[in-house]
Amino acid sequence: MAPTVSVLMAAYNCARFVERAVASVLAQTLEDFELIVVDDGSTDASPVILRRLAAQDSRIVLRQQVNRGIGGAMNRALGLARAPLVAILDSDDLMLPTRLAIQVAWMDQHPEVAAAGSQFYTLDTGDRITGLDRHPTDPTLATSLMFGFFCLHHPTMIARRNALLEVGGYAETHRRGCPDYGLFMELVVAGYRLSNLPQVLTSWRHTPTGATFGHAREQTDDALDIRVRGFARHAQQAPTAARGAALILARRFGAGTELDEKARRLGLPVDTQPALKALLGSIGDSGLSAMEESALRWLNGGNSEDFAECLQRAGYPWLVSLLGSQDTARMGARNPHVGFILDEVAETGLLSLVLPIEAESLLDIPARLENQLALLPVHCELLIFTLDADAALPERMPHDPRLRILTPQARCPGARWTEALRNARGEYLAALEWSGAHAPGFLAEARKLLQSRPGLDLVHASSALYFPDALDEAGRPLADPAPEPHWTRETLLGRQRVRLQDLVLRRSALARISLAPAECGSELPRLLAHALLSYGKSAALPSRNQAFAPPAGAGATPMSLATERLVRGYLDSCEGLIPARQEWATLGKDHWRQRLDRLDQYAAQGRLPVHPGNLGLLLDFIIDSPSSPRSRLSLRQLLRTHPAQTLEALQARGMFQASIARGWLLLQPLLARIGLSAR
Repeated sequence: MAPTVSVLMAAYNCARFVERAVASVLAQTLEDFELIVVDDGSTDASPVILRRLAAQDSRIVLRQQVNRGIGGAMNRALGLARAPLVAILDSDDLMLPTRLAIQVAWMDQHPEVAAAGSQFYTLDTGDRITGLDRHPTDPTLATSLMFGFFCLHHPTMIARRNALLEVGGYAETHRRGCPDYGLFMELVVAGYRLSNLPQVLTSWRHTPTGATFGHAREQTDDALDIRVRGFARHAQQAPTAARGAALILARRFGAGTELDEKARRLGLPVDTQPALKALLGSIGDSGLSAMEESALRWLNGGNSEDFAECLQRAGYPWLVSLLGSQDTARMGARNPHVGFILDEVAETGLLSLVLPIEAESLLDIPARLENQLALLPVHCELLIFTLDADAALPERMPHDPRLRILTPQARCPGARWTEALRNARGEYLAALEWSGAHAPGFLAEARKLLQSRPGLDLVHASSALYFPDALDEAGRPLADPAPEPHWTRETLLGRQRVRLQDLVLRRSALARISLAPAECGSELPRLLAHALLSYGKSAALPSRNQAFAPPAGAGATPMSLATERLVRGYLDSCEGLIPARQEWATLGKDHWRQRLDRLDQYAAQGRLPVHPGNLGLLLDFIIDSPSSPRSRLSLRQLLRTHPAQTLEALQARGMFQASIARGWLLLQPLLARIGLSAR
């Protein structure tokens, strides 16, 4: 009698981990399975270990063959499988005990899906969890996104055996390629649907010598080719479905997917992803608005003048200036559209907490507000407003003098945020995401710190991330299990983990921010937080607030991506002070000196906005200037705060001897301990 599910495992020189992998299969709560292991010509102790394990459990079917590569080994295992469902596990990975039971039950309930993966932990070689990786759980989304990247992880997969056989199984033509992505693509082009379960069911091992990392360049190159050929076939066979998939990709990953990012890191030539290229070829008939289409073209190397014209017509003059190269724009000159206008006189000591409400949360508002009011520290007000101009609040709301219901007149989210912040009466400001939560005491402690230190602009903390689409066995969102860095201003900025809800600031700090808030759209909270932490004087608290990450595959619209790219570039270049690299050669000596003088002013005020994301830009601009960089205060500050990177940059240009650099680095810990600064 055939088992319920066949587990397929290809093994090659995996003696260090294969026994643990097999043990995780044998420990499944669903016991009616067979484990088919194909040893693909291993030259280490793997065959001995596998023969011993097979002799101990009759459910293990072991076959050995000369080396044919992962595709050949998987096809051999697939051909031996007797069950209607096959589950995949790599020989160095681990199944969680309930994986087979959960996946088999899910496939029984979803006969329309041919293959499904799951969310998964990442492991190091010592079985320590290093993170959590997620893939989209909506079948339509997961199937469409396959034309951008392989959004189903092979070692987490369960699939219908007949579907895999119907599309020809795994390709064997590229021994170091991506036969798993090729198989997924064949399924999609054949009209099958794919998905992912929200549970974390597998632990995937990050092994530096494994195929994923050892042959990363070959695998990525093959994946790019699979994507091009797969979409071309899909567009020919099912043009309407292909167009729908292209629109989904454009509205979530208009600047490229993780596959494109990986290819760039590996130095591979990266063209516009094929689905987007097909969409961009439909001028005026892409299915996107004129603004979204213009932004998408610009993100993929299109003419900035066309995008600028579209922005100008839409009433975004500040964003237009960020696209240009005029000195007044690139130097961050203020105009009537830039900055926050704060009309009201702030009430001393009052903390205003701003809470935007999303349309999908309208039913939960009264209970949520009651809870939030109970948590407010003394002398606070709670301001609420809807992000959607057409959303109506419930009629029954809590009666509390601290609650203020705002009705912004603007329709776009950025402008509604601006009105809400302008209406806050407090000397201090804070914000909260609707799904987030502040740590107990965070608001009160932050206000107390600001009151005791008049020179501070803001206090920051960090948020622990939870994943609403990665669930534990009880169905609860999982917290990010990755080991966290020591969250500082620099790590928050460098990893783009700055959230507005993690800041408490003086209301007056908004007046110094050179942003056009209304033009930042829905990205305003994150961009404003980035600007405040970049340019304000801040102190840190160890509090850990709570935030939820967007679901996997959520992405961002082309306009949101374009806005974020423009504004982050503006902020990280010292509010446009450092022009685009291609403009450096055209800068006159006087213009260059003026910009360096401004950088020195930032450094003198302790406001040089440096973090890992823009350190290289700052160093290159200062060191490559036509005048001597050694006299620059900005360079001396970088030597103090980032000695290793700064010395490396100087040495690369022959400006610092290696022996002096090593001595200077050895001296840094001593200087830090005694509180001295090297000048």
